Amino acid sequence: MDSVSSYPSIFALGHRALGDSFMDRDLIVQEKVDASQFSALWTGEGWAYRSKGVQVYKESAPDLFRPTIAHFESMAVLGSVCQPGTIFRGEAFKSKHHNTLNYSRVPAGHLVLFDVEMPGQNFASPEQVVQYAMIFGFEPIRTFHIGKISVEQIQE
Repeated sequence: MDSVSSYPSIFALGHRALGDSFMDRDLIVQEKVDASQFSALWTGEGWAYRSKGVQVYKESAPDLFRPTIAHFESMAVLGSVCQPGTIFRGEAFKSKHHNTLNYSRVPAGHLVLFDVEMPGQNFASPEQVVQYAMIFGFEPIRTFHIGKISVEQIQE
């Protein structure tokens, strides 16, 4: 089975790697969800999984990932809508109280989908992420803003 690459780093505002260049680009501002980072790779023949720094195998997955993995496995036939090498990134939930926060419900498919990465590190737009979430029965992350943003808006 193929291994799933780790999620690229996201730099915080003020990080030197960003410099001032981010002010000239469209930014995507999304909700922060507190569960467990989870990735699923469509290999073309099935799914491979990862959580933060380690590969996760369906046969020996920790309890907290089993509902999410079961949902992906039930959707294997839908893998044909993506090209092999497509990675789904999200926050996996076992229950309403997964980590520190208490949510009112478990999201659809036990996953809040925040990114879809196609081969070559080509990332889906927020609109495409919503479409993938609908197709696969997951909940998409809420997007609050897409576009340019000023320092004043950030400070608010």
